[in-house]
Amino acid sequence: MHDAQQVAEGAVVLPQENWVLSMQMMNDARPPQDFAASETDCLTLPTELDGTETDQLLRQCQDRLANGQALTIEGEGVSRIGTPALQVLAAAQRAAQKHRLTFSILKPSPAFRRACAETGLLSLCSPPETPHD
Repeated sequence: MHDAQQVAEGAVVLPQENWVLSMQMMNDARPPQDFAASETDCLTLPTELDGTETDQLLRQCQDRLANGQALTIEGEGVSRIGTPALQVLAAAQRAAQKHRLTFSILKPSPAFRRACAETGLLSLCSPPETPHD
């Protein structure tokens, strides 16, 4: 069995954690009409990112996107990152792009880059794109 199994458009089942990460959850996090997106302080990823930390990352990304905030994430200290955490980051990146918010991962560690390469998510390590109006 693969790490993740596609079950419906926009939903991925993560068997090891037994929860569903829905792209729709992030895509529906729309900034308020009158709220100007602003740069915020950086989210610093923990050394090991799996399980509970992934749930916390999901909530933090959802909260920031719902408030129209850019996502700047520091990954320098990551020594291990699981596929579910990478999926959360990929969903957050996609939602940020959809809502024309900046998404960037600063200083991804070698372990972070390796995990991205192994899962085909190297776009997470790319320089941020400037949102277009």
